[in-house]
Amino acid sequence: MRIGSTAIIRSIKGRQALAIRLEREFGLRREESLKFQPSYAIKANSIELKSSWTKGGRPRVIPITNERQRELLQEIKEIAGKGSLIESGKMYHQARESLDKACQRAEIKNMHGFRHKYAQERYKALTGRECPKNGGLVSRKLTPEQKQQDYKARMIISEELGHAR
Repeated sequence: MRIGSTAIIRSIKGRQALAIRLEREFGLRREESLKFQPSYAIKANSIELKSSWTKGGRPRVIPITNERQRELLQEIKEIAGKGSLIESGKMYHQARESLDKACQRAEIKNMHGFRHKYAQERYKALTGRECPKNGGLVSRKLTPEQKQQDYKARMIISEELGHAR
């Protein structure tokens, strides 16, 4: 099964499954998804990540772009309430270890692939084209207008993934 397969994700239960789905649907890192607190993060049309959840301590905002994301956020609100996706009574490192083991049992080998999948889907949504990795046009084959669009899309995606400096 491929990395984005919902069958793989469904083999993991509860808060751990929700954390993985957050990684898949919003391109979050593992720590960001486990520390995600719906009461703080969910806004009308975006999610907001606290600096204490993110790599490099940079808060960021990621738009909600589809109904699948909204449904996931609703599920998370119902399960986590005012807390996070870390199980009650566990510290972050314990929850991370538990999630890593669940992923191993489910044979999910490359969690970072969820971020890649998110980036590829966002690129297509922003440009209307497949990204080069998925068979889309490479830079030298783009028109000047497409190159400009490509650059803007890459900058937006970079910001959403927390890569912007």
